[in-house]
Formats: sequence, structure tokens, C-alpha cells
Amino acid sequence: MVPAFYINLDRVPERAAFMEGQLARAGLSDRSARMPAVDARRAPLSPRYVPHRWGPRWEMTASEVACFESHRALWQRIVDERIEAAMILEDDMLLSARLDAHLSAVPRAGIGWDVVKLDGVPQPARFGPAVALPGVQGVLRPIRQTVASAGCYLLSRAAAAALLARSECYCDHLDDFVFDPTAGLRLWQCMPALAVQTMFSDRARAAALDVTVSTSERTADHAVNHPKSRGPFAYRLAKELRRTARKTAWRFGADAALRRAGGMVGIPDLVDDLGEYRGS
Repeated sequence: MVPAFYINLDRVPERAAFMEGQLARAGLSDRSARMPAVDARRAPLSPRYVPHRWGPRWEMTASEVACFESHRALWQRIVDERIEAAMILEDDMLLSARLDAHLSAVPRAGIGWDVVKLDGVPQPARFGPAVALPGVQGVLRPIRQTVASAGCYLLSRAAAAALLARSECYCDHLDDFVFDPTAGLRLWQCMPALAVQTMFSDRARAAALDVTVSTSERTADHAVNHPKSRGPFAYRLAKELRRTARKTAWRFGADAALRRAGGMVGIPDLVDDLGEYRGS
């Protein structure tokens, strides 16, 4: 049985209570545990965070570094405790009652996998051909483009070890770092998605959740979100040229080839008991 760990700041017990309710709804209470988050208000910046290196980002905020280190601590726990695979969650996730059945189906799908993204975001991305999940109404699609949100994902021990090794020196958003298809991990998206962040959910809005659950400290707390430098002109120009080259390749042939092979360009649907994306 796959254990579940949710990351939560000690000073925000409201979110812990919310997640305990969501895990109970998904039938995962008996094998879930809270993982204390690294607090950007109190913890010094990690020595692993190395800005100004001409990497994916020029700088990160203290909150972004703390988020990264919180996930990294869980990767370390998975390796240290020799856990074969675990589900990692942030503490603002709405979970489907069908989540457990889909978790059990992943090992029976007959694919090699390192990370399975279980949540959805309302942003178009590119995915490869579908592989059916046995016994449930769902598929897995390989991730072909960096996707947003590391709010809910299934991680193997081998992948945790690989992420730890890669992150000895970093300057990147956590979700971009995990879900980068060029980094060598076998990344999959579960469709329909079985979880969604409250800020993306129409049901969360209708339920009028406490503001501590429905808003993100990583964007709302100015004390841990100092303005970031975007880097010198040459750095920004190089990033823009790479971005333009990718877009041009997709537009002039790559998207068509992806679709011909059974892939898709679009937004993962949410499973029906999660409702719709906000604003859709």
C-alpha cells in the first residue's frame, strides 16, 4: 500500500485539519502522515540554493526555497526509510474519492515510471499517447512538456534518489524541477486528474473555504516573497531565445507529429467528483 505524506507548516494547523479531512475522504487516513514544512520565516536559506548561475532561474524567493526544501526532505525520507513509492501532497489539495483505486492501478499498468502527476492545473501542456489504467476509468499519458504544480504526485524511491542528487545545487521552481521531461525521469500525468489545488477549483470557491486554505503563502506573504531579479539582459535574452525556439518547433510540425502518434495538447480533465476548474 502506497503511503501518503502531506507537507504543512506548523503555524497553519487549519490546513492540516483540511488535509486530514481530504485524506479521510480518499480512504487514505490509515496510511498518511504529516510532514512539517520548512518555514521561510524562520529557516535560513539552504546552502543548496545557488542563484546567479545562468540556470533555469536567476533567483528564488525565500518562500520558493522553503517549498523546495520541504519536498526535498520528503525525498530524503523516502530514500532513508527505503519506501518503494509514496504520494507527496501539499496542504491545499482537494482529493477525489477515487484516488486510492487509481494509486493501486499504476503498478498494474505495465509501464516504467518514476513520477506520476496526480493533480491537474488549468494550463495547456503536451502529453504523449495514453496507456490504460487497469480496473479504473483512467489513463496515464507521458509528460512531454514541463508542467506546473507539484501539489500531488506519486514518486518512486529511485526517482527520489535521482532528484536528491540533482538538487545538491539548484535554482528552479520545485514543480518545474520535478516535471522537466528533459531531465531523464519517466514522467506521467494521470487523466482525469484526481486532485486539484483549491485556488484552481470551482468547488473550493463554492464551499467558501477559510482564506488560510484557499490562498498561497508563496504569493500572499510579502515577508517571504521579496522581489526577485530576473537577471542581466544577456541571461534574459538567452532564455527568451530558447523559449521562442521551443514554440516554433511545436508550431511547425512537432504538435502535429505528437497528435498523429496519439498524443495531445490540452488541459487534463478533473475526475467528476472534483467538479470543474475555476472559471472554466
